[in-house]
Amino acid sequence: MLLRSSHNIANLMFEYYHIAFLHAGPQLLLALVRQQFWIIGGRNLARKTVRNCIKRCRFSGKTAQPNMGDLPAQRLYTEFPLINTAVDYAGPVMILNRKRRSSKLIKSYLCIFICLAIKEVYIELVTDLTSDTFLAAHNRFIARRSKPAKIFSDNGPNFAGACNELAKFLKQGSDYIASKAADSSMAQNVPP
Repeated sequence: MLLRSSHNIANLMFEYYHIAFLHAGPQLLLALVRQQFWIIGGRNLARKTVRNCIKRCRFSGKTAQPNMGDLPAQRLYTEFPLINTAVDYAGPVMILNRKRRSSKLIKSYLCIFICLAIKEVYIELVTDLTSDTFLAAHNRFIARRSKPAKIFSDNGPNFAGACNELAKFLKQGSDYIASKAADSSMAQNVPP
């Protein structure tokens, strides 16, 4: 039997075969229909029928894979540990306050310093998310490890506040800092 693809019976026939054979693809659908009928423009009609099937679209959907961003240059080259450091907070973590007889659970956070070159991790416990506690954790980190050349972080309010406080301190106390730096450089050059 010869039919046009624009005929209503041809559309119904393709839809019937598509559902009867468990949502067959366009090639299988065309081969099944051609066993009994010859549809002029049948390949396009088979593709259109499969494309318009809602159930098939739902089951054959693909999740979008986001493109990974470029790594920063500090992650690509190995160098001395903790020269380039990233910092972020994790938590909250509940700790027990033992200052008095009646101990209470206090919400605290972990300040995590990560070396970008070798993935060394340094963890400090901080009691809140203020800029002052971050600066205290940063000072403890520098005292224990070393002074990083660059520190990377997200734009959290405590990090931005600490950056503003450091900038204000550097503007006001530049003479004091210069004298301390000169003293420390002279102390390092003195032989033991």
